Amino acid sequence: MPVKSYHMHLKGSVGGPDFDSDKVDDTLAALDRKRVSVLVNSTGGSLATGLSISAAFRNHGNVSVHFVGLNASAATVASLGAKHVSIDRGAMYLIHQCSVQFAKINQLNASQFDSLIAELRQTRDDLDKIDRCLASMYAARCRKPEAELLELMKVGGWLSPQEALDWGFVDEITDYPEDVRACIDESLAADFSKAGIPVPVLTEDSTAQIMASAEETSTQEDDRSLFARVLGSAAAFFAGARSRDNRTSPPLTSQQETSTDMNRKIFNAISAAVKAPENEPVTAADDGSLSLSATQAEALEDAVAALAKGAAELTARVAELEKAPAAPAPAVVDNARGTAATQPPLSDAERFVKSFNNARALAGILP
Repeated sequence: MPVKSYHMHLKGSVGGPDFDSDKVDDTLAALDRKRVSVLVNSTGGSLATGLSISAAFRNHGNVSVHFVGLNASAATVASLGAKHVSIDRGAMYLIHQCSVQFAKINQLNASQFDSLIAELRQTRDDLDKIDRCLASMYAARCRKPEAELLELMKVGGWLSPQEALDWGFVDEITDYPEDVRACIDESLAADFSKAGIPVPVLTEDSTAQIMASAEETSTQEDDRSLFARVLGSAAAFFAGARSRDNRTSPPLTSQQETSTDMNRKIFNAISAAVKAPENEPVTAADDGSLSLSATQAEALEDAVAALAKGAAELTARVAELEKAPAAPAPAVVDNARGTAATQPPLSDAERFVKSFNNARALAGILP
């Protein structure tokens, strides 16, 4: 399939140099009455700029928007004026309530507190009005009741391409091989957290790429090497964890948050195991695959061998303890309630990391 061409690429922060309303106005003016194709890949930014671009698209009358990657907030607002909206099969879409930055560190007396409370109430009322305005715009696009869109904005969860199509935000799902798949790193996750946007759980495409990369490494080097098997097991673990996630519901669940944390913890554990110096760090690509030098790969194989030995010793020790009689464990009592408290079961990710850390401790390779 030929690479799709676009008249405009709107990326990064809405209102930034690559997602600017003046740039849009100039391009639309030069292509007056012609069909304009726009690629969008942005997690949001200035609402004012998003509204301005939406109006410009609507006034032009013949604009097609195509979403790739992660798209949220003001970026979705900008698309509302387009005649046709499509989304790549590997992209994601999010709408949410508006917010403003707030910070107040000061000493206030009673009268000053009254003034601050009045000011905050006015800000809250203004945000409610903006939310209702945006819900009305989304509802017109989706041909659904405004109340339903307001509820979705309150949830603020990520939508898959199919969910975005079902809601009516987009008109078509595409599968162009040249399109950029959604990906996220720690920096972007921190930005999401700061803006009050949930961190998305990406589609299984990313996991498939990780497993394919591990299989390719195994074929090129040693298909039976311990290092290749460990990478394959890790990829399979994450594939299983993600396949068990419920992605049909927009809100981010605690299990999904745990999966993100586990990725980071295992990456840190591998870095510690290979004792990577500052001038030769372990690096992770956008698709989640790791890049190791030959020295680091050997160090990781040694570390995994030590873990395997430690795990065997731990298993033998557990078997000895199981043979010894033990008194029944007393119930754990919640003093606040006076009843036995049931501890929630560990998730697959938590059990994996707990076993991993126990084996490393036993093997004496903790940093």
